Amino acid sequence: MLGFTTVVCAIVNSNEEYKQWVRDHYYLHYVCLVVGITIMCTLLCCSKHARVVPRNYILLTIFTVVWAYMVAGFTQWFESEEILIAASITLAMVIGLTLFACCTKMKLTWLWGIGAALSMAVWPLIIFSWIYPSMLLYNIICFLVVILTSIYIVYDTKLIMKKLSLDEYIIGALLLYVDIVQLFMFLLALLGGK
Repeated sequence: MLGFTTVVCAIVNSNEEYKQWVRDHYYLHYVCLVVGITIMCTLLCCSKHARVVPRNYILLTIFTVVWAYMVAGFTQWFESEEILIAASITLAMVIGLTLFACCTKMKLTWLWGIGAALSMAVWPLIIFSWIYPSMLLYNIICFLVVILTSIYIVYDTKLIMKKLSLDEYIIGALLLYVDIVQLFMFLLALLGGK
């Protein structure tokens, strides 16, 4: 999933004509957003769809394609160096957070509480930043979302290790993919200042 997303982003960012096509067809991002959320809700809320073998792979493939397009559309506004730096930081953070989740023996229920509290704290900041735009507030929001996403990566890794059954591998893959992509996008926004 991450490899396909990387290839799509590389293709879109390699040519100015592709970038312009993505910009001209911005409405496709909204279509991809609706399709992606619908598939995510289908797989997470109706877990029977995540367990039926051809259906789960088809839904996950469609989800990956639409999210890869959305990420490519987001990254085309940034310089290649910024994208590589954000991808490198994301890789290092994911490896570190995964090792932490795999090696720690402590229960992470308190981590879920911190994640929920941060989720509630980010929304007023987002609304406030629309009313009074400021780069400082924008950077604070991106930083808080990076922390929140890091918490979710640890929590979802523990969830995959301890709670999900072998038949729910699609749910685990979906959760981690969304967390990693979100971490990358907010790191890129933080680094790029856009």
